[in-house]
Amino acid sequence: MLNMREILQPTYRFMRKLALGSLLILLTACANTGPASLSNGGPGLGVARAALRGGSPQLALHIADNILASNPRNKDALLVQGEALTGLGRLDEATSSFEEVLNQDGGSIPALIGLGRTRLAADPAGAELLFLEALQHEARNPAALNNLGVARDLQGRHADAQTAYREALGVDPEMSAARINLALSLEAERQAGGPGQDRQPQAPSSGPLRLSQIDRGGN
Repeated sequence: MLNMREILQPTYRFMRKLALGSLLILLTACANTGPASLSNGGPGLGVARAALRGGSPQLALHIADNILASNPRNKDALLVQGEALTGLGRLDEATSSFEEVLNQDGGSIPALIGLGRTRLAADPAGAELLFLEALQHEARNPAALNNLGVARDLQGRHADAQTAYREALGVDPEMSAARINLALSLEAERQAGGPGQDRQPQAPSSGPLRLSQIDRGGN
């Protein structure tokens, strides 16, 4: 049975040692020491995003909170804050961050995707509508397509989910989250006795399916 929390929160986040994550963050900080990074007298959003990629949402949240303390309408900081809160499982707070961005910019694709991700577990149908809205603004956004597939899988619509995953892979053939989700969806369909029981996961024409580490597909 699909465990979508594991899909949305990459397993490698919980397996990386603190030293490795800290090294990544420090290296990224050294590469982002320009005015934009240091405008607040401390680590900037480039470091916060690196912290998210490195599996340190608490650090990302701390940086975003510091920026928002002096500039509470900073959309980029609100997005990082929302992603960090999502990674920490604080979905109600994350929802507020993404909604604040949408209050400023109703067509913000990252905010629509982020808000949809907060609703996946409780309301996958509502999440699907948010991902579709994001795709109205950018039809080939792979993160929106991948999350759309997750929302459909959670509703038991595996064939529709697989279409979304394949479209995501058509845009980004190296998107490991979509590859893994496609394989899981096909397996779930086989277990349910659906058409997937006689099919194998198909990768786009770029090459064979490679089940590798799960990417962060929500943004």
